[in-house]
Amino acid sequence: MAVERKVDGHIDISYTSKLESLEFEDRVLSQIQSEKVPYRKNQIPWYHEGNNILINIVKDPPDDITAVAVTAAEKLFPGGRFGWTIDLVNPGNTVLEHIDPLPDARRLAPEAKKFVRYVLFLRDRQPGQYIEVNDQPVIHWVTGDYLRLRAEDLTDQDHDWHMATNGGLHPLYVMTISGPVGG
Repeated sequence: MAVERKVDGHIDISYTSKLESLEFEDRVLSQIQSEKVPYRKNQIPWYHEGNNILINIVKDPPDDITAVAVTAAEKLFPGGRFGWTIDLVNPGNTVLEHIDPLPDARRLAPEAKKFVRYVLFLRDRQPGQYIEVNDQPVIHWVTGDYLRLRAEDLTDQDHDWHMATNGGLHPLYVMTISGPVGG
């Protein structure tokens, strides 16, 4: 049995905007990433647009949500360059195991060799929500907890493989903040 992975840290965050009222610009069928990112496992044909969608890229984020990103980035990337977005996994959806190539972070710092992505939880975990990093389950988190994912180059050894599934009744919202190691 796999040992549970603990969160890597906590940031006190506060916002009043309703996450359900955010407008998103992008919907990603996570299975499609297999064409761009090498998966370790074969894609399974029963994942499709009805159950395999990751929604991200917030359109016109409210000021308090932007402030959360800035506050978190100041702690995680002190004085450095970073990009952020919010990911939404609706109930009944799974984001298959993958690695993050981080093209936006690479545009921010083309000279950098090592990158990192932080996954900041915007809500307490609800029953049925599950994340896994390098085959280790993450099943305990509260608002403000974060995970650090390595994204150094596009090789299996230097990345943290991860996935998320939401078999619960409530949306799973996370903020991802990415940038070069060392800012």
